[in-house]
Amino acid sequence: MNKYVQYKAPDQEALREQINKARGEQTMAKFAETIKYSSPNIKVSASTLSRVCNWNSSTPVSMDLIQAIAAVADKDSGVTLESLAQANGMRTEVEEKRASKKSNSLAMRRELLGVVRECREIIQD
Repeated sequence: MNKYVQYKAPDQEALREQINKARGEQTMAKFAETIKYSSPNIKVSASTLSRVCNWNSSTPVSMDLIQAIAAVADKDSGVTLESLAQANGMRTEVEEKRASKKSNSLAMRRELLGVVRECREIIQD
């Protein structure tokens, strides 16, 4: 299983949409029961899910709850662990390393361009 890292604040609207798709036609209470049955170690209630859907915070949802929601998502919803994690502001460690390398490459390119500009200024003087 991929490990996920937090790289930005959760997208509240996207997370709400993903959870609502995942529960399908179930009520929040029934969906919470389904999660508890599927993942007994997860402490979740209808009010917890409702808070997650209606929150106004940059605090991410725990990865355990994200995984539990993905495990019981309505099969026709298109909701996956990856889509829930992304809405929660997370990406895999592999994606994080790739993004970090790209960022480092861009920083090196900017630095090199700065040196080139300085050299041109020296030559022109």
